[in-house]
Amino acid sequence: MSLSVKLGMPQGWNLVNQIEPLLEIEAGQSITVPLRIAPSTNSIGNIIYPVTLYVTNNFTNNEESYKFLTKISQLIKWNATLPNQILNITKEDTIPKFSLKISNGGNKKELFLVDFKSDLRLSHSSSGTQVLLAPGRDTTLQVFIRSKSKISTSSYVYIDITSRGGVKQLQQQVFFISDTYFAHPSKYANLTLNTSFFGLNLLLNNSRFGYFETDGVYDLGKNRNFNFRYRSGAVSLDDNFSPTFRQFNYFSTKFQASVGSQIDFMNYQIDGNGINLTFQNSNFQKTELFGVKSRIGNVDMIGFRNDLMIGKTTNMKSNALFVRDNKFETTNFFGMHNLFLRISNNQRLVLIGGYSTEKAIKIGELQSGYSYGYRYEANTKAINIKSNYVYYSPFFPGITRGLLITEHEARAYAGKLYFGAFADKNNRQPIIYTQENTVANEVFQFSNQSFGGKIGFGFRATSMDFSVSKITLLQDSLSNPKMEGYKGSLNYNYSRKNLNNSVNLSLTRSSLGDFENGKQYNAINVFANSRYKKLGLMATYEYGPNYYFDFIYLKNTGIYSERKNFSLFYEAKNYNSNFINRMSLGYMQFFKAADPILLLRNDINLNIPKIRGGLNIVAAFDVLRPKSSPNLSLVFKRTFNVPMAIAPKYHSIRLFLFKDENGNEIFDKGEEPIENANLVINGNNVLTNKNGFASYKNSDKGEHIVDYRNVRNLKGWIASKGVRDTIMLSGNVNIGVPFKKSKMISGRVVFNKEYATDAPPPSLNGVLVVAVNRKGEIFKAITDFQGEFFFNLNDDIYNIQIPDNIFGETLLIEKSIKTVDLRNASSSNLEFKILQKKRKINIKKQ
Repeated sequence: MSLSVKLGMPQGWNLVNQIEPLLEIEAGQSITVPLRIAPSTNSIGNIIYPVTLYVTNNFTNNEESYKFLTKISQLIKWNATLPNQILNITKEDTIPKFSLKISNGGNKKELFLVDFKSDLRLSHSSSGTQVLLAPGRDTTLQVFIRSKSKISTSSYVYIDITSRGGVKQLQQQVFFISDTYFAHPSKYANLTLNTSFFGLNLLLNNSRFGYFETDGVYDLGKNRNFNFRYRSGAVSLDDNFSPTFRQFNYFSTKFQASVGSQIDFMNYQIDGNGINLTFQNSNFQKTELFGVKSRIGNVDMIGFRNDLMIGKTTNMKSNALFVRDNKFETTNFFGMHNLFLRISNNQRLVLIGGYSTEKAIKIGELQSGYSYGYRYEANTKAINIKSNYVYYSPFFPGITRGLLITEHEARAYAGKLYFGAFADKNNRQPIIYTQENTVANEVFQFSNQSFGGKIGFGFRATSMDFSVSKITLLQDSLSNPKMEGYKGSLNYNYSRKNLNNSVNLSLTRSSLGDFENGKQYNAINVFANSRYKKLGLMATYEYGPNYYFDFIYLKNTGIYSERKNFSLFYEAKNYNSNFINRMSLGYMQFFKAADPILLLRNDINLNIPKIRGGLNIVAAFDVLRPKSSPNLSLVFKRTFNVPMAIAPKYHSIRLFLFKDENGNEIFDKGEEPIENANLVINGNNVLTNKNGFASYKNSDKGEHIVDYRNVRNLKGWIASKGVRDTIMLSGNVNIGVPFKKSKMISGRVVFNKEYATDAPPPSLNGVLVVAVNRKGEIFKAITDFQGEFFFNLNDDIYNIQIPDNIFGETLLIEKSIKTVDLRNASSSNLEFKILQKKRKINIKKQ
């Protein structure tokens, strides 16, 4: 029997294997004919397609048909690429552009949303660009750059492409290049000068004032600089307010010096004029010495700090201060030491010790003081322990005089849940001088105690804890009644990307000694804060005797304390945060008898990169009483670079590129300069002009790397002394760079003859081709619109390759890596073939 077989398929589908036109079958025999079908690239998933097999008996001419139904599974597969991720823009480019290629390799229509973010003005809007692609289709968006950057030689365009398969982020880098690159604006070193003007309370006649502030840095190189800061005295009706600040500093890695105003804290507030010297002889020790004449009273101070690292687990910090108060005729000295010990990876211990002497001239006795204590912390998956104890004796000088601080807490964890207990006690009972420093008396100031238990949990974005404690509070005098009672607290927090909520609630039931026969009073304290994206709400409400002074107020006036504070705010800003506007409306009432305040406030923060400056404006007024106390304040800031025209600090490199026809490395008459050659000097791009010159100006002394591998417009020539050169810059230099005739690898990227589809082929322009020699040096080339490329190379063996996935998932490179030996050949020509992948389908007979 003689049979003919043919296949009926949807348009664009192909039969992969060949079928014999005539099939001969002997009586009683059977044969198997494999049929392999390739659907078109624009076939849609989840759609049923008919395939018909026609079989004709050549003897009787009878024809029979067999129908099959095929269904392709839905496939989401797409890609987005930048053919050339680096765009060099010259002054000759009137409207430069870059390309964004989007391909739909799936079998369903895809809608793509494209967003652009950049400081540059683009032809496409920042959001709202949509692209709809049928299966197997691709498109290329041409994005034009309408304005050049005026504040930088480079910029970025950040691109987000969103579709059903997710989000892909790309980054296009843009360089603005010319024949001259300025490493620094001037050959002279610059003094970076930051200036600010503050005008506060400008609408209030009795309290408005303003002042001027400036600071500057003069870079000496090698991690050294001079810097200064100056703040003028305030122009105010109050002559006593004068925040004048003058400070001059020298900084290096091993030594720092500061002269002028000094503000610091070392158990005393240090605010005056003096000198500070800091020595750092290694990464393990830092020593500081200072002397200050205070402007807070007639006080002289001399101080010492030392930070010593002992091994890898121990750190010793020591502070010492001598204070002489000439007005009150007292002399103090103390030393404080902290020994930090890392016991293990999850245990820390700090040992604290101090000593002091104090003498009041009118009393004549020398008093000694001391301090001691520890801080311990242990963290494991099962437990967490924190324990702090610090005591300062009644004669220990400074703000901690007579202070006792004890804080202890332990937690046990069971998964996300924890249980804990805590105990705190803080009190202060110093000895102070009275009656013009002729009598020393011990004075009680306060005592606070609390102990209790806590339970909490944390799960993903949510955390919560609840605690119950017994509290005891006492202030001012031991003879005053104690505030005693119990307190329960609940803390809740929820935090996501755009939503943050927190609530703190506490309930207190307490009494004040025998006030009202020991009557128990209830109090509530609520704080809530919520923010969703740019909108926020904050609320505070307190009622009843939450604190000791609330009880005293209740005892003296019979009035419950009640405080309210509710605030709603909204913040708006542009994508690069150069403009931020925050508006808020707050209602406040601090006592029942006090007038409420409805405060409307607006804060504007404007950053102006073009002038390296900014403006901050704050305006506020009480809506209920608009004329009572309106407030307007502003701050203007600007940064200047002031050239220090004493002696040039920076130097320049001038390169001249030419074709050295005779190989003597000298530019001779008739030889051709090389124009529009892209060089990379210390990572920065520079382009030769029509005369072959390129300049790298106002650069630091030292090593400069010149890379000639980006010279891609010159076919058959290469730098005579190698593709990379090192220039040691110590003064202005002019260098001629001869180019010699090179060996060359050229080639092209083509589609295989079997490429057959109704979809247009992808563009061959902008395909990255890489050459790697035996030293591992990398050379890059980009194909043109015909898919052609070339390399100018020296004698060596090279691997030439194209990334496998450059054309997406539906196409592949037949052989993506090829080896070329140029040691005995002057040139080589290559061809990379693009093949089409075949889809697999299942066919069921109807």
